Amino acid sequence: MVYERLYLEGQDQPVAVHEDTKAEEQTVRFPKIGTQAQDGLTGTPAGSTLPGTVFNDRVRYENLIPGRTYQVHGALMTKDASGKAVPFTSQDGKPVEKVLSFTPAQEAGEVLMTFGPAEGFDPARAAGKKVVAFEELSVGQVPLASHADIEDEDQTLSYPAICTRAEGAEKTKTLALGEKAVLTDMVDLKGLVPGTAYEVVGTVMRKSDGQPLRNAEGTPITGKAAVCLPAGQRDGQVKVSFTLDTRELAGEELVVFEELRTQGKVISLHQNMEDRGQTVTVAVPKPPAPKPPAEKSPTPARQPKASAPKTAAPKTGDRSAAGPWGILAVTVLLELALLRWLRRRQKEK
Repeated sequence: MVYERLYLEGQDQPVAVHEDTKAEEQTVRFPKIGTQAQDGLTGTPAGSTLPGTVFNDRVRYENLIPGRTYQVHGALMTKDASGKAVPFTSQDGKPVEKVLSFTPAQEAGEVLMTFGPAEGFDPARAAGKKVVAFEELSVGQVPLASHADIEDEDQTLSYPAICTRAEGAEKTKTLALGEKAVLTDMVDLKGLVPGTAYEVVGTVMRKSDGQPLRNAEGTPITGKAAVCLPAGQRDGQVKVSFTLDTRELAGEELVVFEELRTQGKVISLHQNMEDRGQTVTVAVPKPPAPKPPAEKSPTPARQPKASAPKTAAPKTGDRSAAGPWGILAVTVLLELALLRWLRRRQKEK
């Protein structure tokens, strides 16, 4: 506000005064802006990577002239590998930016800048990154104020990234057969907001039919783990465990699907049926080992049969060698000879 007084030379009293606190022509305004970034799904700095989620930036302004038209030019920024601020780009490589014209009814207020599909914003491209909204206020081509600080948390949304590693016993990719086999999924998380409560929810899927594995009651088998990182830490790891009955699943491939939630809302997914990191295979029982042949009792060596002692043939004149059988044979021969002689005598008579 500029006050004017006109004096005649040498006089102390003004001859004309222009001191009107309401006179716009006497007023010089210094506009000021500030921003507050919010995820379109969560309404917080915790960003969602789900398709269609928008980036909202509330631009607060002060010291504007009511009734005059202003423009807010917004651009989304991120950091490169060296930490330098660079434009956040769309799928086709163009910077994500927007211009909004508005006419304030009062000198102070706020407008909402929304970056969505129409502006080329794809939240999946932000996974694991911090995205910052830079804003500039202008009249026509004349810039009046800006809010562009890559380190300003009020201008920043953090977008999570999930990577998982499913394992069976002893950190192998094979899950044992059994009534209570334990499957473990190690979940690496990047891009979280420190101090914000998150929850990881996992579901075991059958690769053969793409359906959730269910327990005896027909309920999908799930596991949960909570995570809240301390100040200054944006990356962490949690373990999600599942207890399964795998007795009827020999050879089946099981895939763990993970969801990241905050405030009960799903903000990121890791669900890829072909991801080997998320997959384990249920063991196949080994065929029973063949039974060793029964041991046979050793066959006793055949003993030669005891042969009857050979009896030497009796020699002529050796009566002791003939024995009783020899005497009998001689007697029979004599009787036969006598019988033959008697028959011959009868024929002759």
